[in-house]
Amino acid sequence: MEPETTEFGWRAGFYTRDEAGNILPAQRAYDTVVPVLAMIWAAGVLVFWLFGLVSYGLLLRRLRFAVRDQDVPPHLNVWLSDRVKTPCLVGIFRPKIILPFGMDEKQRAFVLCHEAEHLRHGDAIWKLLGYLLMSVYWYHYFLWMLYSVFLEDLELACDARVLQRLGESVKADYSEALVDFSTRRRMVSVVQIAFGENYTRDRVRSVLRWKKPLRALIVPALAICVDRKSVV
Repeated sequence: MEPETTEFGWRAGFYTRDEAGNILPAQRAYDTVVPVLAMIWAAGVLVFWLFGLVSYGLLLRRLRFAVRDQDVPPHLNVWLSDRVKTPCLVGIFRPKIILPFGMDEKQRAFVLCHEAEHLRHGDAIWKLLGYLLMSVYWYHYFLWMLYSVFLEDLELACDARVLQRLGESVKADYSEALVDFSTRRRMVSVVQIAFGENYTRDRVRSVLRWKKPLRALIVPALAICVDRKSVV
């Protein structure tokens, strides 16, 4: 039984006849392009996942001889390694703060406060989720820009929380520590957050411009927000 055809179907190239006169579906460019595009997309996803797994595996291998730091509270889970030059936060479910040996005490205090803020807000999990989203939509240029802004905002927000805790008097020393560790940065990993992460220039500029919010202005601002919600 021959398939039902229409004049539009013939003109659009949906049907054709073979040598015996049988009506067959026509081969269109759409039928070949879509599978090729799907294979390219899947290959891109695979490359992202492989890069993430390999880079994380190499990082864990470098840290296999790290030793526990006994001079800090156990809940911070701080480890020391001679294989890293930049302090970093590694892991998802049981994250570890990794410090290089021989750190200056002042920089050490900044780093521990910074990484503790990352831990408190689950930034490693957010970074991993962002990377997984990027692996699916790797072809989207706009998402690449958003991902870069997202990573920068994680660091800027963490820097602001550190300054909120330590006060404005540490801004110069904190900025110096950022610059120092950014020059040593070598590792790249999906779930590794380094104190000397990229965006150093913007972070230093943000730190130097940071001002502690005035409590006298916080209460009126909250009152305005509540009032607007009640009106809506």
